[in-house]
Amino acid sequence: MRLTRRGVCTLVAAALLIALGLVAGYPLLLALGAIAVGAVVAALAVAGRAPRVDVIRELHPDRVKRGARAGITLRVHNPGTRRQTGFTAVDRVGGFTLTVAVRSLAAGAEQSYLNELPTSRRGKHEVGPLRLRRADAFG
Repeated sequence: MRLTRRGVCTLVAAALLIALGLVAGYPLLLALGAIAVGAVVAALAVAGRAPRVDVIRELHPDRVKRGARAGITLRVHNPGTRRQTGFTAVDRVGGFTLTVAVRSLAAGAEQSYLNELPTSRRGKHEVGPLRLRRADAFG
């Protein structure tokens, strides 16, 4: 798991707060720095694991006239024995980015998500890669 820019900035601010608290002798700054480090550690604990799901992506139809309707269906299945928390699926279709918010799934459950694709440009469009992202409460 890679830290976001916000996570890196929080760690840098925490280091500065802790250093300033040690040098100046302010326990409040030490506490604020420790809280910031704790927030990043908690975020990594929550969002650090990748979602364990099976995803099937179906495009229909495979050939489309410009301006006609086309769709993409994501079928998400939780093969585990525990509830899978929600996450975000991000897919690239041509030059467009498609984002799908996947809700929490019970053990063994499956959910389908249907989205319309933009068909304003002609030509062959590469689809993928599909990335699954999990965020913490702070984004």
